[in-house]
Amino acid sequence: MVKCDFQQQLGQPQFQRLYVRLGASKEGFKAGCRPIIGLDGCFLKSVYAGQLLTVVDLDANNETWVIVYAIVESECKDSWIWFLELLVKDCEIVNQFGFTFISDKQKGILSAFEQVIPNCDHRFCARQLFTNYRILFKAKSLRDKFWEAAYATTVPHSARAMEDLK
Repeated sequence: MVKCDFQQQLGQPQFQRLYVRLGASKEGFKAGCRPIIGLDGCFLKSVYAGQLLTVVDLDANNETWVIVYAIVESECKDSWIWFLELLVKDCEIVNQFGFTFISDKQKGILSAFEQVIPNCDHRFCARQLFTNYRILFKAKSLRDKFWEAAYATTVPHSARAMEDLK
């Protein structure tokens, strides 16, 4: 599926957004991917600028599936809402309670989640959080404590690691 949006400017249509999903990616996602979906965005450095938004998932063999991608004018609330609405409709994410989305703290993404898919869980990527954390806390011991808390797999282990981190 490909969807393009245009806006009128000075009487001429001007490209605004592009959404692309391949049929095999959708079928693979529905058939065997985990319900943990990663979202990310990056700058397109060219004369046209813009942002590339991607949605990826892991299958049972821990292989990455690119489910959909889009090119938008900027990373803002309106772009994320447009992208998430198309994703939910296109990939038939009906029972939102079964999915967890992972992203970094990009502009407008939290409010877009609340508006489009309020019943899905949303988590932040530890690697992205660590990038900001290490700027504030330079000691190796604190960085190790951060990852110990991130890798904790049980509630008691997590609570103990967070207490050490404090």
